[in-house]
Amino acid sequence: MERGRRFQLAISKPVDSPVAYDVFAGDCRPTPARFLEEPIAGNPRLRFDPSEIASSLPGVDYVRLMVGAGDGWITWDSALGRGSGSPFRVANTVLGCLGHTEMMGSDSVRNTLLGLLHLADDSFPGPSPARLADRALDR
Repeated sequence: MERGRRFQLAISKPVDSPVAYDVFAGDCRPTPARFLEEPIAGNPRLRFDPSEIASSLPGVDYVRLMVGAGDGWITWDSALGRGSGSPFRVANTVLGCLGHTEMMGSDSVRNTLLGLLHLADDSFPGPSPARLADRALDR
């Protein structure tokens, strides 16, 4: 928990020149979003999955409270910096129904990443889609 807190603080520091990020995220796998502290015999126990709760309260939807959409490791909201006060700006979001460790193994994700890099790199040999669009507007 402490390491996660320090990481959030580190990435939340303002930068001199704002940078926009391209975010690749999963959005269809149940992903732990919150934990619950449950007292057991007077000692606090952390529960990361609703199935771990020993004494659930009637009428409380623990799945809705503790689980979110994501890639199995990172929630969609977290990947987009929502709810954390994060100062980063998202330029492009690529969502897919892939698990966390499957993302870079996907041809679709790799091709999209290469396309975004190509659009951002004016020194890339050959006409980029952005330069082709600029030329079309000049006519």
